[in-house]
Amino acid sequence: MKTLLRASGKGLLIFCLGLTGAGVASGDSLSLAGSYSPSKVVGGRLSYRPDPLPVVLPAWLGSPALFLEFSLNTWVESRRDDEAVTSLAASPVLQWPLSGEEASLFLEAGIGLALIDFIQIGGRDLSSHVQFEDRIGVSWVYSDNQKSSINLNIFHYSNAGIKQPNQGLNLLVLGWSRRL
Repeated sequence: MKTLLRASGKGLLIFCLGLTGAGVASGDSLSLAGSYSPSKVVGGRLSYRPDPLPVVLPAWLGSPALFLEFSLNTWVESRRDDEAVTSLAASPVLQWPLSGEEASLFLEAGIGLALIDFIQIGGRDLSSHVQFEDRIGVSWVYSDNQKSSINLNIFHYSNAGIKQPNQGLNLLVLGWSRRL
């Protein structure tokens, strides 16, 4: 499993970096982020988010945009760097504008799937290689051309009790995104 994830992770990284030189849609974005957990786990995240999906959502949800985000994550214990966990994830993300017509502040939430190569990190036993990736956060578009943003999210990884123990992992993730 570890070899497969590392090979897939390298492929995803090459794919994401290749997108910067390829013909991608103008709304696609790449994001780089760092993460920290109270369990003394630190990490990095590279994600790719294509244009919003052309989906009409129920009125009771408000008017969010729906994205599908793909990511490569790596985590290490801050006291030891010999135990790294690599994760590949795909997650639908809902994004609601929080400030008027020319919104620059957004609320984001989503639940997706992640595959991890090791099931233990930072004294946490995640029990299975398949995890759910839950998130909630805010995104602030700060540039005049609306292409750059700062993102602050809380991520939770867990197997939803499919296998015990299900200790999960919580991460605070700070990132920078750029629309291509």
